[in-house]
Amino acid sequence: MPGYFGLYVNCSTTVINDAKHIYGDKFQCDGNRGLMFKSDDQLPEKEIRHIIDIILCYHINKM
Repeated sequence: MPGYFGLYVNCSTTVINDAKHIYGDKFQCDGNRGLMFKSDDQLPEKEIRHIIDIILCYHINKM
């Protein structure tokens, strides 16, 4: 999408669904593959850091 960028994850994970559950409609999602951001919006840094933490710990937490 023009004017957007995304944070993409492996679509076989539950990370995007987990983010939807935690943050509701705070993020625009691209299916179960990623979170989309408008290039001119201020980023919700705290929430993005939390989602990145979930991504980095995904396999450890699913064991």
